[in-house]
Amino acid sequence: MMKGHMALAFTTLSYGLFYVAMKIVVGEITPMQTFGLRLLLAVPLFVLVERTFFKTPIHSVHDGLKILGLGLLGISLVQGTIVLGIKYTSIFHAGVIIGSAPIAALILSVLVGQETFSLMKLIGTLVAFTGLILLLSNQHTQASLPPTYLWGDAIIFFNILAWSFYLILSRPLLKTYPAFSLTTYSFLLASLATLPVYLFFNTQLPWEGLSATGWGWMGFIVIFATLLTYFLNTYALKLLPASTVSLYVQLQPIATIAFSHWILQETVTLGMILNGFIICLGVTLATGAYRPIKQLFFKSPA
Repeated sequence: MMKGHMALAFTTLSYGLFYVAMKIVVGEITPMQTFGLRLLLAVPLFVLVERTFFKTPIHSVHDGLKILGLGLLGISLVQGTIVLGIKYTSIFHAGVIIGSAPIAALILSVLVGQETFSLMKLIGTLVAFTGLILLLSNQHTQASLPPTYLWGDAIIFFNILAWSFYLILSRPLLKTYPAFSLTTYSFLLASLATLPVYLFFNTQLPWEGLSATGWGWMGFIVIFATLLTYFLNTYALKLLPASTVSLYVQLQPIATIAFSHWILQETVTLGMILNGFIICLGVTLATGAYRPIKQLFFKSPA
């Protein structure tokens, strides 16, 4: 169990630092170049790990077409919009808005009939949206934000909707494929469909203009914040309940706030922190991630 917690702690810190790394990289090359380079570097590593540890084949052409659709949605669209959104907004806003993604997934799951609303889920959803509205309407912090932050925030919000659809649509396939294998094939098929289009419309290679520092951060994005986090999340889900994994997800915005202030010197006010806390609280209540905290104080019946 301790190994599971260590894996989740690593992924939490890596995801928190991911937004800072991406902000630095898109400051040197375009969002589309960043997106293309990430795919070029990540896909071979995913395939290598999948072939080494899982060795799960695609069972049929029908499944392959489904995975291709998932890849275009969850990899091409989601990975592309996250890069573009980070380009135009602050790391704090990006991290906190993405931290509310479980709420969007919950609402969409209810709409398609995969889940039902309980009183706690409803309360958590209302609390999270209240915090999100307060964050985006805080007049005292807008002066320190990029002038395009609302445009960036809108892209990030669209990103979490697309990611939520990906999670919902992938659930049937997860019954027959390991999560890491499904992610690998999504990356692979999406890249085969997306990269030719990218190369056709871009005369510059994706790595042109990237400094040594930029390469270092891109290496972190690919190895730590992409490959290892997907692998370790899959590993942790085998050792710990989903509610515990969800609790660690809610800690990611806190890591993002700390890294953005420490490395990029982004302004972080008490009001922003309080609004972020409200969002995290709402998501925690709605997803049931409060249960691991409760178990620290109350022993469950034998």
